[in-house]
Amino acid sequence: KPELLKSKIGLQSIYDNLRDLKTDLKNDYEIRRKRPTSSLQSPIPDKQIATSEKTISDD
Repeated sequence: KPELLKSKIGLQSIYDNLRDLKTDLKNDYEIRRKRPTSSLQSPIPDKQIATSEKTISDD
């Protein structure tokens, strides 16, 4: 780890990868949010995701 942190190139590439990943996730999230045509449809998937996360964490 210390050698990688000393290397500016290595650190920059890690930073770039994280930034690209964050951008991809943000774009993907925004695209998914825009898909439901009516405002009534959007809360339903959120509840399903929340319940599935709870069941996973309970295990």
